[in-house]
Amino acid sequence: MEEPTTAPPPKAEAPFPLTVRFTTSLPDLDLDIPLPSRTTIITLKSLIRASLPPSHSLNRLRLIYSGRLLPDSSLLTTVLKPPPPPPPQADRKGKAPVPPTQRIYINCSIGDALSAADLASEASSARAPSPAAPVAAPTTTAAQPRGFDRLLTSSFTPAEVGALRLQFMAVQASMHTPDTMPSPTTLRRMEDAWLDDNGSGGGVAEVEAAGGRWMICCGGM
Repeated sequence: MEEPTTAPPPKAEAPFPLTVRFTTSLPDLDLDIPLPSRTTIITLKSLIRASLPPSHSLNRLRLIYSGRLLPDSSLLTTVLKPPPPPPPQADRKGKAPVPPTQRIYINCSIGDALSAADLASEASSARAPSPAAPVAAPTTTAAQPRGFDRLLTSSFTPAEVGALRLQFMAVQASMHTPDTMPSPTTLRRMEDAWLDDNGSGGGVAEVEAAGGRWMICCGGM
């Protein structure tokens, strides 16, 4: 009599170590998501909102990754890609040390205040996650928008893009004098860098300009 075969136990899901970077002067927020395959973007928004100070906890949140707005219904595993771990380096005793945790960086735009009904709807949706397949972006040969104007193709309104740009400009104004403020062209490059960096530069993005090199502090903007 043949012994029944048993299926191997399911492999434990690797958590997603997230770092959220805000468009305001709020410090970075670290969140470790234990079940990313069951966590939607709107659930993540709820977790972020619970960690915000009262002055921002009722505002609209938009999450951006690699220059793309993340849809509320998408699961984290369908829209986020964890960075590969760094190669281990052997120490003097010949033992390979445990590599540091590589975090996934997401940008968070803080917008206008939400109504009580909007907040209740978000909380209800966060309790009922649903999977969603990623949507491929259409290809086009037309000139592509620059900087935060790219978000106009991701359901941001012109007013919301303008508010985001004002927040960004306020941070830059606090770091420069009127004589050293970047040019409009350089500012657009800095906006592109902020959208696309996702922390790969260690929290600081560099943008080449005609007058030198500008440094953007992406963390705690």
